[in-house]
Amino acid sequence: MMNSDNIEGCRSGIKVVHMTSTHSAHDPRIWKKECQSLARAGYNVTLIAPNERDEFEGDGHIRAVAPYRSRFERLLLTPLRVYGEALREGGDVYHFHDPELLPYAALLSLKGKRVIYDVHENVVKDLAGRTWIPSSLRNTVSRAFDLCDNRISRLFDGIIAATPGIRQRYDQHSVPSITIFNHPVLSELKPDQPVPYQHRSFQAIYVGSLDEWRGIREIVQAIGRLSAKENSSLAIAGTFESRDFRGEVAEEEGWARVDHRGWSTREEVASLMGQSRCGLVVMHDTPSHREALPVKLFEYMSAGLPVIASSIPKWQSIVEEHRCGLVVDPLDIDEIAAAIEWIFEHPEEAEAMGERGREAVEDQFQWSSQGEKLISFYDKILLQ
Repeated sequence: MMNSDNIEGCRSGIKVVHMTSTHSAHDPRIWKKECQSLARAGYNVTLIAPNERDEFEGDGHIRAVAPYRSRFERLLLTPLRVYGEALREGGDVYHFHDPELLPYAALLSLKGKRVIYDVHENVVKDLAGRTWIPSSLRNTVSRAFDLCDNRISRLFDGIIAATPGIRQRYDQHSVPSITIFNHPVLSELKPDQPVPYQHRSFQAIYVGSLDEWRGIREIVQAIGRLSAKENSSLAIAGTFESRDFRGEVAEEEGWARVDHRGWSTREEVASLMGQSRCGLVVMHDTPSHREALPVKLFEYMSAGLPVIASSIPKWQSIVEEHRCGLVVDPLDIDEIAAAIEWIFEHPEEAEAMGERGREAVEDQFQWSSQGEKLISFYDKILLQ
């Protein structure tokens, strides 16, 4: 059996190339957690991703491809660019994060490269609800992807799933698999100098992508219905899926109370959380969400914020077990508004909820344990 020095020496000789065509180069799960954990363990790590320029950050290297400007580029051109850079990097193992890259990952595998498939979401279920696909074609597209994904994924050397439900899709394969939860880095979103809770403005916060099924329209409508606090507001850190959807949401009455920050750095998000009274994760009850554990739920908890979450059974059980927030019907605007109002009107109870959520993350839901699982999985595949 190798000792720790020998293991680290072996790791440093292995070039790991992470690949994404749709995520940001600084995506928290991909870059901040997985790439950095592997690099600190001694692996030689490069991430290929849409970005304005190459970067060295922390213990890894970002190799940029041109950011996409349209859905056509995102689906067709950017994956090809990522594949071209991947070949030039000459990695020993390729770890990819997007279904758009499946055909290129298959080519890498057929060239004799070791490939790890990181499955963030249940795409089969997601495709059945995508509004940009004509409704008459959604089930056909979903079934076609299911067939291709099932066949191609058997070529790979390892499969990482973000939830146990996703992992079950690949149980019949002989490929090694593991569940790596997207838990937060404990210290990342706790601001250095947060505003004392009882002195904060009456602000709720949402962080993440902005599209129909994430409940953005409903939370904007809800903030517009608050009666007790005329100066209440909603801070949003994220980008809209389309200009059309942004235009629709901006016509809602509650938009006048919205502070839309756009894409924000993690430091900016931490600062916003340190000024807010609650975090919102009020996504629609879709088949994909029912098996998901949204990282933003745990990020709010890690920042000591009480949460307002959809009454999806898995989410509800976490919120109720740890008494760290309130659950609501994600389509009931009045219920969402009432929950926000309750948080604003009961600051002592709300602060206690936030403290309990923070303790739960410290005990059960932080990244360090998942990073250790990731490194062990790599070692098993690559060093044994």
